[in-house]
Amino acid sequence: VQLVSFAWIFFRADSIHDAGTLVQRLFQTPLALDDLRQLLADLPRSMLDLTVVLGAGFVFIDPIYDAWVKREQPLPRGLAGIALFAALLTAIVLFGYFGSTSFIYFQF
Repeated sequence: VQLVSFAWIFFRADSIHDAGTLVQRLFQTPLALDDLRQLLADLPRSMLDLTVVLGAGFVFIDPIYDAWVKREQPLPRGLAGIALFAALLTAIVLFGYFGSTSFIYFQF
């Protein structure tokens, strides 16, 4: 996965020089906690709340799921499928971008 992500730098850059500059800055830029604080401050309140709710949901659901698996009782097939479908649909609606975008291969 990391190799594919790294290759995207060269795929999307306007030139090899631009890609080289991006790679150089990727490894030379120091981590600044002020930037992280600013990023969190700029996040919409609803997105921050959603992140906290999803994290808390995972913290509470994971032990229940582990206990269920240790009893060797699989989740009911219908319930697991519906839950997975609902989670995927919710993620698409919340995190999807539905505006106009440029064609991904426009450079070629």
